[in-house]
Amino acid sequence: MNLVKASVIGKRLTVILAILLVLYILFLITKPAVISAFYYVFPPKDLPNPIFGMLDPLEFVEKPVANNNFSIELNTSNGRLPAGMPTRMKVYEFAPDYFSYEAGRAAQDNAQKLGFTDDELITDLKGDLYSWRSKISGGTLNINKNTKSLELKTPLVGKNIMYKAQTISSGSAAQGAISILTQINRFSDPLYSKGTNTVTFGKIQGNNLTMATNNTEIQFARVDFFRQIETVPILGPNPKIGLINVTLSAAKIQNTEMNYPFMTADVHEIIPNTEATYPIIPIDEAWAAVVSGKGVVVNVTPKGSSVFDSTTAPRVDRALIENIYMAYYETPEKQQYLQPIYVFDGKYNIGNAPGGEITIYYPAIQGQYIKPLEAIPTTPTPITQPSSPVQ
Repeated sequence: MNLVKASVIGKRLTVILAILLVLYILFLITKPAVISAFYYVFPPKDLPNPIFGMLDPLEFVEKPVANNNFSIELNTSNGRLPAGMPTRMKVYEFAPDYFSYEAGRAAQDNAQKLGFTDDELITDLKGDLYSWRSKISGGTLNINKNTKSLELKTPLVGKNIMYKAQTISSGSAAQGAISILTQINRFSDPLYSKGTNTVTFGKIQGNNLTMATNNTEIQFARVDFFRQIETVPILGPNPKIGLINVTLSAAKIQNTEMNYPFMTADVHEIIPNTEATYPIIPIDEAWAAVVSGKGVVVNVTPKGSSVFDSTTAPRVDRALIENIYMAYYETPEKQQYLQPIYVFDGKYNIGNAPGGEITIYYPAIQGQYIKPLEAIPTTPTPITQPSSPVQ
């Protein structure tokens, strides 16, 4: 081949490559219109049905860590993102609170079943929040008569001798917690009765509770209850803590209020039937956002600690994500709709040493279906869902 022929072939290849480049650029520009036209002629059979309109952005409760520049790596069993993740998911409506003239009386009945008497009431009966303080244990009980939210806390100072160590099984602890919750009408939701629970055994150390690792030192059992809907778990701000939880004494104590030193019940009824479905951010885009630091760390549990321990911000050098799944997100505060999220679970390292467990949340619904932040009343430093779709 002489130089003239080689030059001609080279020019033709250059022209062809230029034409292909122009066609590729035109395809990228017109791609959305082409896709829209295709779906107009051949509409998908399973389109989303966003009948609730624009949804409120989710607010996650961030767990502080000592450093924010840690790496996030995929460490699943096959080294890949999970396949077959949904492209759309249901959104459920929470049932509204109903006014009842009997709500105040019901709150007083609940208090009596927990061992608090009428003369221990420290608020009047005109407001929504009723509060009691036990003259025996010093514990405080708060019940919102409208939402039925309940919180019981008992100081443990000087009470170590009162709580005898006794072996108790996880099953017995769960049944004991369910029994008292049923008595005060906080376990009637079938989603909870068909749900799961975790039991953590504890003991008094100093003036606080900590995890008991030996059966001979168990003084308490804490039971955290979780519900699910259509096999999808419903998680709160911290995935390790149930929005209903009871800490009960391992050994029976004569004074009723001392048998349940700690209790939380934030019960919000979910309307289980829904026609609403919303499109989900693809898993690869959600993972890319999490790796770039846009996810929210909601749980960091150092090795050897438990739900009893209030740890300071631990150091995290490397997060190794072992499990990725879908869940629904619920908060103690009243929400209008139950929305899906991505959950990234795994372990973290401090240097090369194991540090403990870590969980990261990321909103799952595509951003064009979420209200802009400026349309939402401001709250102190919220961690919010992006207001534009991830593309």
